Amino acid sequence: MRVLNIAGDLKTGGVSTIIKSLIMLNSEFENQYDLLLFNDYKTKEFENCKIWNLSGKLLTPIVTKNILSNISKQYDAFIIHAPEHKILPNLIFTGKKCLVFQHGMALSKNSLIKKIAKKILLNSLSLFKNVKIICSSEHAIKKMRSYGIWIPKSKIFIVNFGIDLSEVKLLKTNKKNCVTIGTAGILSKIKRFDLLLEALLHYSNINNLVIKIAGEGPESSNLKILASKVNSKNVKIEFLGNVDDMHSFYSSLDLFVFPSHNESFGLVVAEALKYKLPIICFDDLGGALALVKHNENGIILKDKINGLKNFLNTLDTKFIYLEKMRDNISVKELTKYDIKNTRRTIDLLLGK
Repeated sequence: MRVLNIAGDLKTGGVSTIIKSLIMLNSEFENQYDLLLFNDYKTKEFENCKIWNLSGKLLTPIVTKNILSNISKQYDAFIIHAPEHKILPNLIFTGKKCLVFQHGMALSKNSLIKKIAKKILLNSLSLFKNVKIICSSEHAIKKMRSYGIWIPKSKIFIVNFGIDLSEVKLLKTNKKNCVTIGTAGILSKIKRFDLLLEALLHYSNINNLVIKIAGEGPESSNLKILASKVNSKNVKIEFLGNVDDMHSFYSSLDLFVFPSHNESFGLVVAEALKYKLPIICFDDLGGALALVKHNENGIILKDKINGLKNFLNTLDTKFIYLEKMRDNISVKELTKYDIKNTRRTIDLLLGK
């Protein structure tokens, strides 16, 4: 079966990671996954994958319809990560199987008229027998409902977002009186990286902290301005931009702080646990909260900024506790989040 993944871009974030990871498994699975992008000028070629890159084209409704009509004839099914009005109808009316992912259903960036139109379009998906809705967690379903999209449960399927669980060699570093804390994701408001930086404004511990922030996004400038206000000589903040070598990034850390909220899932949490990193997060994280066991493989903070501030200022009393926590983190507990299981589940849904 030839399957076409449709997305806006693959610039950064968990969704991009999932798409790339699924495609890179082509050689291990019978189905062939290809890729169509609308807004990505920089995506590199993947081995064993055809990429249709429409970036830079004037995509009027008629042009889009003609392009998709020609391309869709070459495929048996579609995985739609960007369910926009100019895309969905052209693919659904082919009668071929369509898996529509919840992570592309956000309405917040659209004007009121476009929001209403998109909401009507997405709610109509339940009328088509060839369409299934894919959510990455129970929280993702709640998030979809919050958009005003009420699709029957019979049309919704939960597929755990996965990561590569191949064994990794953890890099050992000799650091004295220094803790390296990492976080990663699109630098947007929903990620709340500002809470981490605001907590550091009040840092008074004698231990040295290195804060590594991986990712780019619209809040980059504001976050750098806030970081410049952290006066403690014991704190070093590094903005790394988009990181290609995430193995080295995770291997260099002692802790992973993820202050985001209302995440459909939060793939970086699973990635950090793979590297045996205790997770520090808030109780409104979202889907990935199911991975964090308080006082076992991480700490779930309820008092947001004050909780994070107090945690950082008492790190020196938690070193042994956090090291034991790190030793107890088991990659075996992540088995259900293996990317191969994700791909296998999607293939099964395409085959039904």
